[in-house]
Amino acid sequence: MIKMFHTGLPALDIFLTIVLLILITYPILGGFTWFVGVICYKLVFKHRQPDWIEIPEEIEPLITIMIPVHNEEVVIAKTINYLMTQLNYHNYEVLVLDDGSTDTTPEILSALMTTYPNLRVVHIEKNKGKAHAFDIGVGFAKGKLILSNDADTVPEPDALWK
Repeated sequence: MIKMFHTGLPALDIFLTIVLLILITYPILGGFTWFVGVICYKLVFKHRQPDWIEIPEEIEPLITIMIPVHNEEVVIAKTINYLMTQLNYHNYEVLVLDDGSTDTTPEILSALMTTYPNLRVVHIEKNKGKAHAFDIGVGFAKGKLILSNDADTVPEPDALWK
């Protein structure tokens, strides 16, 4: 065995040498293991994944898309319009939780509610944070499933049925 350390204590020299070898070889072996895993996935397992099966419209479960907002006047209209017009799903509602906004967000949401019948808004008087808004929203959600969505995020069109 190659001695890399000379502390005067043979047991400590062996221990330090083993630790050093582990520290040097771990990234190399770890990278090699990841590489082998990727090859196995691409060749063996990737093709075993089943394709998505579309859910017939008559049995789609109701999904509530919950969006907590606080002063989101810049993006909320665009996000709501996308959710109402671009999703490939039929049985859903959008529940916006206005967490004490002080800008024009409440007015924008009121105008959008006249356009979209499956848009509901819950106004929370005092801003207590996103988690608090979600806690309140769970009580108002009608859906069997709940999708958490930010005001500046839009899911892909097939996200609900997938």
